[in-house]
Amino acid sequence: MKPETAPRLEARIAGLLYLAIMVLAMFAEGVVRGDLIVDGDAAQTAQRIIGAQALYRLGGGADLIAVLCDAALAALFYDLLKPAGKTLSLLAAFFRLAYAAMFGMVAMLHFAPLSVLAGGGVSALPATEAQAIGYLLIKLHGVGYNVALTLFGLHCILLGVLIAKSRFLPAVIGWLLVAAGGCYIANSATHLVFTRFDFFPWIMLPGLLAEGSLTLWLLIVGLNAKKWEERAAA
Repeated sequence: MKPETAPRLEARIAGLLYLAIMVLAMFAEGVVRGDLIVDGDAAQTAQRIIGAQALYRLGGGADLIAVLCDAALAALFYDLLKPAGKTLSLLAAFFRLAYAAMFGMVAMLHFAPLSVLAGGGVSALPATEAQAIGYLLIKLHGVGYNVALTLFGLHCILLGVLIAKSRFLPAVIGWLLVAAGGCYIANSATHLVFTRFDFFPWIMLPGLLAEGSLTLWLLIVGLNAKKWEERAAA
């Protein structure tokens, strides 16, 4: 059997990984894409990306590191939450890995506009066509991002249920994650299917609250190792 400190150590490592993911995501989506992409203006977007290529590439690099952290976090959460339900924990890990795989493909679309806008194999294209293709790739990145968030929303719901029934992590954080997962799925649905509705960015706030709370709890407290051992033994 694991020593009593092992699950708490794993929990703190999971908290560190979650913190890294949140910081990397805010940098890539909020600082880089949020600043360089001008909605509805392909020419202005192209100029900004070309003028800040290093920053744009850093944003894509942040996405790739986040993907690796997500894969590691899926394994850690599976191990930590097995005592609360092995099958459900495996399913939650599957959806997080599926999200990570999908998001890895989406990260490719972040870099793709540089092949058009910054020269390369298609550098002979007229400027307006290159800008239009580059902007189309950026829009496809947004579509892929929302598909990936649907998988992530399902993971959050399953993770929340596991935490709520675990007894070694606060149930309230679990139910916050369930609500956050529903909001992630609803946000993707409004972008992909029910486009007349738009609740962004307010619909993302439950996710920030739930994931932020879980991250802080894992970092500061870890988990109740005694109750974890009891559930694992049972």
